[in-house]
Amino acid sequence: MFEWLAIFALCAVTAKLWTRSETALSEARELAERVSALEWRAKRSTKAKSEPKQVRVPSLTVRTTADPQQDTATEEPAEDSERALIPTAMLASDTGRAEYVAEGANADLLTPTTEAEADGGSASSDRWIDRPNFKLPTFDFEEVFGRYLPIWAGGITLAVAGFFLVRYSIDAGLLSPGVRVALGFTFGIALIAAAEGAYRFEQRLADDRVRQALAGAGIATLFASFYMAGTLYGLIGSTVAFVGMATVTAAAIGLSFRFGLPCAVLGLVGGFAAPMMVGGEEANVPLLSLYLALVTAGLVLTGRSQQRAWLGIAAIGGGLGWGLLLLIGGLIDTGDRVAFGIYMVVLGAALPTFAAMRGESERTTPVMLRIGAAAIAALQLATMVASAGFEPLSWGLYLLLSAGVTALGWLDARFREASGIAGLIALGLLALWPDPSIGLFAPVVLAAAAIFAGVPLALMWQDRARWTDIVQVALFSPALAAIIYDQFGEYILVGEPLVALPMLALAIPPALAAWLLWPATDKDLTKRALLPACGAFLTAYLAWLAGLPVWMAPIGAFALTALAAWIAGKHVSVLLSGLLRVGGLTAIGSWALTVGVISISFDPAQITRDTRDILGALQILGVAGAAAIVAWRGQSIRWTKFFEIIAALGLFGAGAWVLPDKALGWYTAAFAIMIAWKLPVRSAAAVTFGAIAGVLALFTFAEWAEPAFASLGGVPFLMVEERFTEVGLYLAPPFAAAAGLLAFLAPDSDVRRRIVIAALSIVGLAAAHWLFKHVFWIDEDMRFDRLGLIERTVWQAGLSGAAFTAWHLRGTHRWLPAVGIVLSVTALAHFAVYTLGIHNPLWDRQAVGALPVLNWLVPAYAAGVAAILLVARTLGERRVPYWARDAALMLVISAFALSQLRQGFAGSWLTSVPITETEDLLRSLLGIVLAVGFLLWGSHTGQRSWRVGSLVLMLLAVLKVFLFDTAGLEGLARIASFMALGFSLIGIGWFYSRQLRSNGEVDGGDAEVMESGGLEQVTTTS
Repeated sequence: MFEWLAIFALCAVTAKLWTRSETALSEARELAERVSALEWRAKRSTKAKSEPKQVRVPSLTVRTTADPQQDTATEEPAEDSERALIPTAMLASDTGRAEYVAEGANADLLTPTTEAEADGGSASSDRWIDRPNFKLPTFDFEEVFGRYLPIWAGGITLAVAGFFLVRYSIDAGLLSPGVRVALGFTFGIALIAAAEGAYRFEQRLADDRVRQALAGAGIATLFASFYMAGTLYGLIGSTVAFVGMATVTAAAIGLSFRFGLPCAVLGLVGGFAAPMMVGGEEANVPLLSLYLALVTAGLVLTGRSQQRAWLGIAAIGGGLGWGLLLLIGGLIDTGDRVAFGIYMVVLGAALPTFAAMRGESERTTPVMLRIGAAAIAALQLATMVASAGFEPLSWGLYLLLSAGVTALGWLDARFREASGIAGLIALGLLALWPDPSIGLFAPVVLAAAAIFAGVPLALMWQDRARWTDIVQVALFSPALAAIIYDQFGEYILVGEPLVALPMLALAIPPALAAWLLWPATDKDLTKRALLPACGAFLTAYLAWLAGLPVWMAPIGAFALTALAAWIAGKHVSVLLSGLLRVGGLTAIGSWALTVGVISISFDPAQITRDTRDILGALQILGVAGAAAIVAWRGQSIRWTKFFEIIAALGLFGAGAWVLPDKALGWYTAAFAIMIAWKLPVRSAAAVTFGAIAGVLALFTFAEWAEPAFASLGGVPFLMVEERFTEVGLYLAPPFAAAAGLLAFLAPDSDVRRRIVIAALSIVGLAAAHWLFKHVFWIDEDMRFDRLGLIERTVWQAGLSGAAFTAWHLRGTHRWLPAVGIVLSVTALAHFAVYTLGIHNPLWDRQAVGALPVLNWLVPAYAAGVAAILLVARTLGERRVPYWARDAALMLVISAFALSQLRQGFAGSWLTSVPITETEDLLRSLLGIVLAVGFLLWGSHTGQRSWRVGSLVLMLLAVLKVFLFDTAGLEGLARIASFMALGFSLIGIGWFYSRQLRSNGEVDGGDAEVMESGGLEQVTTTS
């Protein structure tokens, strides 16, 4: 049954797109009429000066506001060739305004002009035509899913019911296979003949959609008939069926020039589906590749000729999809591989350039199309190389494709992106090559470097390089260097100089590129030169990693970053600071990759633990030093703040290597206070140290932190032992750090004050929650089952009450609003995660009370509603839109009602008994009742969000009934269920529209007043 839901959605989207296309076409026709009218007025501008002040034509009456008493009107004759252009004289009053009295559909096509504009000649010739005011089609959920979609879906459902009725009659044996196929061929040919008749009598029908629909239906019927005759019923052989489908495909492509879009679409679908639909024992890959190439080329050229670029794009996509199927089927011999390689070259390199419309410039060919087609073709060729065992012939075919694409890129810049994608896939192949021999690996690498790095360098030498070439040179060398080490390195920790030498040689291409693009002065430095410089830096650094001990990697990055900062001197440009950022990021990445290697780099008998700790501190100090240099010399505020944070984390990590655990809190608090006092400009570092102190307090406070974080995974928070003294002991450092930040950083900054107060609130909440857990003292699972919901409800109510108090008294202290926000958000988060989520009584064993309504569900969900309202109030409408608030309220109300219904059947433990069929049906009824209640409330209060929520809930309830409650029905019962679903959806749409009309809402097209340019008043006549 689920596939029909997808069919409904697809049909609804198709109907909506069809409606929008019709609207777009009508707007285009109106625009054409407007342009024609303006062209006519341009021709008659000289004559318009001598016209009387009031002119009447069959479609428009124009009265100027200068003489409102004049009632007479004259009719100006127009020539037959100009009658369609609405020949109307445009006059203006002294004030430049005019009143239009429309008598036809084209009354809004003209724009008034002033007398100064009429007499001004060329001085105002560029101002007398007002720019049309276009509006893109808008998507209104309530309009589509409330008024239109239920009715559309209901009609489609009734059609599906009719389909099942016909299928039922076929299954009953009323129609034999031969009769069905014969009727199909006859009906398809008759439909195409009817389309031809509609084409010949186009003037009588006056609607080209008639012939399009008939021709499309005829082509689809012929495809289905060949499929039924060959595959479904076996009346003809698979070869005859394939030839027939290919003939229908060619006919569809040809008929698309006569009948339009539906034939082209069906030719696209049928052409690629034909080989699959007829089946076969073994595929003839060369012949099939030739057929697919011809079909794809024909569709691409057809789309180009018919100004339908999307048809060519879809054809290329279909061809590439068939390439994937050929790979899955297997390429057995050399001929198959050669044919497949040529097919991929055609699809990935040649055809994408013809996908643009005829007469368009090269820039109109979508870049993503060229990149995507080349990428998929190269990826499939790479798959062929891998499946063939990386043999020389497969490598040769891939490098031939790459060389061909690169050569085309040399001649035509549109293929440069395809060359880059081919290089990227070549790197992937080299990385996946299992146990390559140096004798084959070296020539492949040299050829790949010549194609993907040498050719872009030559383009730079000739000053023809594009951004694609620069990026390709900058990234190819470091990636290839990493692959070389991955293939031939031993991953030993003391360095491998022999492997590092060829890696260092790969830094030459990006270094040459940077030299070719580097300007004479740093002021003229651009990203074009900086990017290959970064590539050379990264390649050399990788070589250094391969040749030196691994644990020294962060220290090396720090040294290189310091050297770059020293070379730059005091004049660091924005782009050179970007190079420094590369050094800082390299230090971070190298530390992340080499963390922990010190413990295994040395023999424990040769080095003590204290020495290892010192080396570890030096390693992370390299990261902190590099980050501090970038923060000191950086030009970007965001990056400066980021590296300040990294430097603070690095200093903390170094201290963590050598200091005892209990001293870390005061260590970080001291750094926070000193930086806030002496270097207030480095506020990010100070705040980071303060945050670390707070986090240490939480993690050191393990008796609270461990069960608190474990509770996020559904483990009950159980108490172990009382430790009140730990609260004061471990919270002293973060509170001292927060006091220093408030004193030195936040006296004049509301934002900083709020951040610090929020941090204090979080730490204080942890302590308060730890103390609160002692009240109920839940130390076992059975006690948690009985008191868990009560404890959570009391805690959430306390948080909401404290938040309300803080917000109510916000005028007395400046820090109270921030406290109120933190408390209200915490209350809502606690309710959403635990009461509504993890420990919801609907699926977790929690006692709610034995009474049907007066139980703990009421205060629990009331606390959730209060938290939602408090968050919306404290954060404001800008941060919490009204629709988000209403959606949360509707969700909580629905969960509460569902829980109360379950409590009525199960008692205090909602999970104690299984759900009966009666309760399940009552759930569906409850959803409909709630939806009606939401709709009535939204209509009463004028809140659109409640109406939309009611609509969603109502549709879900109806779909639940017919997709789940009646899922096991067959035969006539299923037909009846679909008919009932169709009528129900139509009823929902009717009811929803009735509610909106009773609320006073009308369609936007019923009454509309527009103001454009000098048009001040529009009066529509009866």
